[in-house]
Amino acid sequence: RHHQIRVQFSEMGNPVLGDTKYGAKKKDHNLALWSRKLVFSKPVGGDPVIVEADPDYCRDPWSLMS
Repeated sequence: RHHQIRVQFSEMGNPVLGDTKYGAKKKDHNLALWSRKLVFSKPVGGDPVIVEADPDYCRDPWSLMS
């Protein structure tokens, strides 16, 4: 599935932390994709949409996982 971000990151030499299926060397963390900020344009009208996450969660997202 070449369209998956996990595959694309791996092909660039930057696999997702803990993603041993797609190139991470070791599984020392749970697999987690996280973005502090997403910016994209609305399909109709083109207005920007900005979504930001709490910086405390960005530092260690695994600490909130049970």
